[in-house]
Amino acid sequence: IPAGAAMALSKYETKNQAAKSSGFRICNAFENRTGKEESVLSNLYERDYTFASDEMLYEAVKAYGTPLLVYSEETLRSRVEKVKAAFSCFGRFQEFFPVKACPNLEILRILVESGCGLVCGSHVELHLAQMAGAGNENILYLSAFPDERDYAAVQCVKPRLVLDSPAHLSSYMETDCLTEPLGLRFNPGARFCVPGHLPFRIASRFGMLKDELLETAEKAAKLGVRTFGLHLHLGSNIDFTGYLAAKAEEMFRLIPELERRTKGTVTYCDIGGGISLHNRQGMELNLAEEANLVREKLLVSDIGHKIAIHTQIGKYLAAPAGILLTKVRGLKEADRTYVGLDISMADVPRMVFCGAQHHVSKLGDASIHNRKSYYLVGKTTDYADHFGDRRILPTLKAGDVLVFHNTGAYTRSVAFNYGGNLRCAEVLLSNNRLHLIGQRETEQALFQPFVKL
Repeated sequence: IPAGAAMALSKYETKNQAAKSSGFRICNAFENRTGKEESVLSNLYERDYTFASDEMLYEAVKAYGTPLLVYSEETLRSRVEKVKAAFSCFGRFQEFFPVKACPNLEILRILVESGCGLVCGSHVELHLAQMAGAGNENILYLSAFPDERDYAAVQCVKPRLVLDSPAHLSSYMETDCLTEPLGLRFNPGARFCVPGHLPFRIASRFGMLKDELLETAEKAAKLGVRTFGLHLHLGSNIDFTGYLAAKAEEMFRLIPELERRTKGTVTYCDIGGGISLHNRQGMELNLAEEANLVREKLLVSDIGHKIAIHTQIGKYLAAPAGILLTKVRGLKEADRTYVGLDISMADVPRMVFCGAQHHVSKLGDASIHNRKSYYLVGKTTDYADHFGDRRILPTLKAGDVLVFHNTGAYTRSVAFNYGGNLRCAEVLLSNNRLHLIGQRETEQALFQPFVKL
């Protein structure tokens, strides 16, 4: 196995083992289900619940085939309201959804209608945000290395800018694109500490260190900029309480000095995202608790004016609003029972390369007892193409449909064509009706870019 694939596989199997040893609550990747574990099983398989009836999902499979991504408009809107409610302790709050998490036009329109802003990192995403109906004041543009096409799109769309590097200031000045408040992305350095947890080292390539950020802000002030915003993003899939508050505290400490040196005002802090949907005990993270911790840090800070709080919570917000339906192609008995699916790691690459977990259930069968241990594998011949050993599921046969839960974010947007994989179709469940919102990729579309010599 190539070194990178071996490392990813090792990380995945290690995380599965951790899941098994922590009470079997992360996903159904476990085998022992006797005695005291029986009540745990009952709680775990409540996760088999989906936002649509079995009949509706079978109808979707019949109409659109598999693999198929199904989104729920009702669930998506309720998740937005849940995030808003969690941060209602702040007078001014807004969620900016990362377009990269789910760049489907209809999904983005729903988010914009629900009051979300959009975060873009390329000229394509800028135009997509505009098509989704987001006004320029509700679009954040944050790119690490923008090129000429990006600058042209910024001139056209006129989003709110976030500088990731000191060099960006002069580049945006030359293209007459500077906006206010001007966002500045902060990098706190190599060590980062969350109260109650051991300090951990970070090697984030995002943002500016304190001194260069302050120098960049001073230069911007000399160019006439009077209002600023701060951003901080360090990593992804953080699964413990206090992470957002620790990031907020880093920015709150910086604000007084920035305002003193620029004689300007910081109007907002963007504490980003990167939080996991579930904590280490397998329960959904308490976002309201996170928000209250942020508020406590703000109350004891030296900031003498009101400040808005922004977030970029993509996976936590959208993942529960989507499920991936896949069909069993066949079973193979060897050292264990292998179940071949019509998806591959190219459909859900974060499961292989990032150790992401998805609960899996069998459509139409919610029985708890008489389940078996299966090894779910993808359709390619790659050794790493699997979705977890010891998946405890009802008896399976060719033609059965499985449900991968919490796939509403970072699924089709990160899918690729490895092994000739064609990206799946996307449908939206809205008002108890199914609507096609994303065409299945075709062979013709896949072959079209090739040039014959």
